[in-house]
Amino acid sequence: MLGNSFVVIYAITLVLALFRYKKYYETPLQYLPILLLYTLLNEILGLLIVNYDYFDLSFELTYRNFNVVIYSIYNVIFFLYFYYLYSNYAENKNYKKQILIASALFCITAVVNVFLQDITTEHQILTYLFGGSLLVYFSVSYIFKKSIKTPENDILSWISYGLIIFFTGYLPIKIIRHFKIESIDYMLIWRTHMLLILAMYSCFIIGFIRLRKKIKKTSP
Repeated sequence: MLGNSFVVIYAITLVLALFRYKKYYETPLQYLPILLLYTLLNEILGLLIVNYDYFDLSFELTYRNFNVVIYSIYNVIFFLYFYYLYSNYAENKNYKKQILIASALFCITAVVNVFLQDITTEHQILTYLFGGSLLVYFSVSYIFKKSIKTPENDILSWISYGLIIFFTGYLPIKIIRHFKIESIDYMLIWRTHMLLILAMYSCFIIGFIRLRKKIKKTSP
């Protein structure tokens, strides 16, 4: 039951994002529904690859039903979108420049990681850990700068809460899975992963529900 819940919450979040679209369509958030749709379709494709040989992306029997590559590509797009988002809401030029430099370093890391691990069969661990750490930093920075006023209808604050909750909890899980630590209860890890997804998207949903007016990017 829990395993299928994330697909449902992706769909609910997408519907709310489209329903509230007129409130933020003139802001950098205008591309968020596209990312949410991509997320939903990517998850559905991932499930189809695992459960049906017809959707298999590998020509080798050893790696049949591997869906790693679609998530590796998705992660890069996911991280870059939010870096773009936070750079557009940066309060000064120096901080905006920091985000752009960090984004460039992330892209370099993603390219290097492809040479260290097979992108079709292995999760790109360096890309994910570096990208997730940057995203937590940018999210915390945004929340900190908004802490004095923190408007309830600031959807980016709620998105930031969700990102912080998920990546703070999941980055250690990613490391545990990569190094295959035997003493860990992997069923508990899996359930924790699912709960983190539900928590993140619940924050997104709250943000869309509380959204009352358009939010514009901050002028540096």
